[in-house]
Amino acid sequence: MSIPQDRRQHIFLHLLFLVPLMMGLISMFSWDLFSPSVRIRSLENSLAKSAAQLEKAEAEMQEFEVLNTEAMQELAEIQQLVLQRVQEGVPVPIDATFVDVADPQLIDKIVQAYRPMLDSPNPYHQKAAAQSLSELLRDSPEQLRTILPQVVKIYVDSEVNEIDRFSEINDIPFQEAILEPAIAELQTYLNQTDPKIRIAAAGLLLEVTWSDPKQREHFQRPLLEALRPIVEESEDEFRRMRAAEIAAAMQPEPAKWLPLLRERSERAPEWQRSQWGDAMLQIDPQDEYAIQLLLDIIVQDKLNWEYAQSILTQDASETAVRQAIQKILKEQKLSEGKQTFLLSMLDEMERNQAKATQ
Repeated sequence: MSIPQDRRQHIFLHLLFLVPLMMGLISMFSWDLFSPSVRIRSLENSLAKSAAQLEKAEAEMQEFEVLNTEAMQELAEIQQLVLQRVQEGVPVPIDATFVDVADPQLIDKIVQAYRPMLDSPNPYHQKAAAQSLSELLRDSPEQLRTILPQVVKIYVDSEVNEIDRFSEINDIPFQEAILEPAIAELQTYLNQTDPKIRIAAAGLLLEVTWSDPKQREHFQRPLLEALRPIVEESEDEFRRMRAAEIAAAMQPEPAKWLPLLRERSERAPEWQRSQWGDAMLQIDPQDEYAIQLLLDIIVQDKLNWEYAQSILTQDASETAVRQAIQKILKEQKLSEGKQTFLLSMLDEMERNQAKATQ
């Protein structure tokens, strides 16, 4: 008996379905049959790998312990060497890193060895002792207070005599606990008759409050009163300029100080006029006189015209400079190169302003 065509198709479709099912069952049966050994081998491989990693880690730990022991021994030797040198009268600079890792008992010994150096006839040794003791005693403000007047005097004298002005040792590490009495001590030097001392004290006051300008409100008035006679009367152009720069950084009243700075800038040597323009812009970034002064230096290719350009692009009001340049381009016949240069300054100021607002 023959099977109908549609029936054969139906049976064929069922066989197509059963074949993959049977293959899957066979595969599962085979995996169940052999998987225990496969899993064991995989586990053994993982254990072997973990054991190797553990062995490597233990070796690295042992190596680290050896290196750490050697480093600690070397550090102890260095600390003892520093103590020995200071005891011999050598002003070894002490920084924050040394204090962080040094043994407290060793610090006490170095402090005792450094104290006599504050009275050294060598001003460089005095400066090193003042800086190092300030760092060594940063966590002992009461001890630091006992030598603070002498430390501040050394700093002031060093500024007056320009000792180590540009070296790393010139940093003043007065911490919060000692900053207020240090400021009070520095203020006493603003009353000195010697203008060099007043300028030195004013500069140090500016430096120690650099990170917190609000503290300057407490001594702004006496500082400006101490500096104004120097700007008005001093015949020393460097001293006069330094006093003006410090005063400008204190943000004095424009109406009281800008006329004085303008008058002094007119009497200043040509090479120094850019600095006077800078001082005026520190007080008022829109000051038309200062902006015109600096633009004239640039247009006329006078001495330090590059510095004048830098001052304008960094410190002056972009709007005020733009107006001044447009006026110059309208009223003066400049070369194409000079016109392009002035316009490029405006582009640079726009870029600086965009970066500042990001």
